[in-house]
Amino acid sequence: MSSGGEMKYIIITYDITNMGGGQQYCRNKAEALKKKGYDVFIFSAVVGVVFIHELRQHEYGVIRELRYPAYCFTKGRVNDVLDHILQLVGVVDQSTIIESTSIAAAQWGELLARQIGCKHFLFNLQEVHSYSPTVISFLKFKLDRYELAGISSRSVKLMFKGFYDIQNSELYHFRAFCTNVISDTGSSIVDTLPIATYNIGSLGRLEKKFVYPTLLQLRGFIRSNPDKTFNILMIGGGANKIVKKIEHLFVNVENARLLITGYIYPVPRTLIGKMDVFFASAGSARVTMQEGIPTIAMGADTEKPIGILNYTTKNIFYGECEHSFTRLLQMILEEKYCLKHADLGLASKSGSTDFNFEVDRQLGFINQNRENRYYDVFSIKPESAGHKLYYFFGKMFGVKMLELVRSILHGFRLPQVRQSQPNP
Repeated sequence: MSSGGEMKYIIITYDITNMGGGQQYCRNKAEALKKKGYDVFIFSAVVGVVFIHELRQHEYGVIRELRYPAYCFTKGRVNDVLDHILQLVGVVDQSTIIESTSIAAAQWGELLARQIGCKHFLFNLQEVHSYSPTVISFLKFKLDRYELAGISSRSVKLMFKGFYDIQNSELYHFRAFCTNVISDTGSSIVDTLPIATYNIGSLGRLEKKFVYPTLLQLRGFIRSNPDKTFNILMIGGGANKIVKKIEHLFVNVENARLLITGYIYPVPRTLIGKMDVFFASAGSARVTMQEGIPTIAMGADTEKPIGILNYTTKNIFYGECEHSFTRLLQMILEEKYCLKHADLGLASKSGSTDFNFEVDRQLGFINQNRENRYYDVFSIKPESAGHKLYYFFGKMFGVKMLELVRSILHGFRLPQVRQSQPNP
């Protein structure tokens, strides 16, 4: 797939299907690297609908084994996967760079880097962290070599919580740019929304930890205001099970209308602008805030709000505020808090740090260590009951059986394409 001779950059990530911050980050990173002269290859693990146009050229790189730690497979199968990747990438050498975005992907990245003799950078995009001692040992090895970074300084600290106190965590984080998902395209969904007293929106995957508990609170808020009407617009998708669970919440709430759009890319600006308030986490919260819509930022590791983004907090990942979600709704909708403190929101539409500059920072970080060394990822062992099952079935029967076991443990995840289609 490569003519050879170019600088090669290989990204190993979990998923390029559907729509989320990780997918948009990979899209943005690949586009920025191409402008710098790199030939970019993206490998992922999930089969499904690729919504982001620029990622469709990387559908060749879907390899289901990459979803799981390398220890789930025989060394023969691991070598087959690595050989397949190298066949697709073509000529590689020590100037090649590998980036991984999750713990499982990082194990494959480390093995591939060892085989090539090149650098491997783990940019852990996870927001919630809980790792076994053998994984922590791997992460500390990468951190000490300046080959590990997180999405915030606190995220880096949380990776090692209970094991190491990372004093200089600010040195090991980069911003994962993923907020350029808005377009000026029209949306027929806007026309389906009835007139309501308030329009409340969410943006992001429906499975996020805070979503269902927050909707329970929202239902209580709506029922306590029977004289008002509400549109609840959820821009995002999820498994059929969680969609039905959410829909069931509002079946008997007469003064509310729920609409789940499914995954949409790009997100129409007219749809965002229709809302009076959003609740979201991480990059999704920044998206709606930058569009000038009051946004309640939700914690990545809790079910509680962090605050009103740009008004009472600057954080999008972690933290807690003194107010409940329903109290923040009252402040925004009834007390007009954001209108009364409009000066605080002026930065919402201001420009953000240039992503090309951030990519340059990443490349400089990666190139700090000139001596390439690699971790023995086969020393990482399964410790949870679920991972031990993966280990057994993967070793014995391969990835097809492993996927069947996983679907039984976690439920079938089907891509949601409700009231939207991928852009042409």
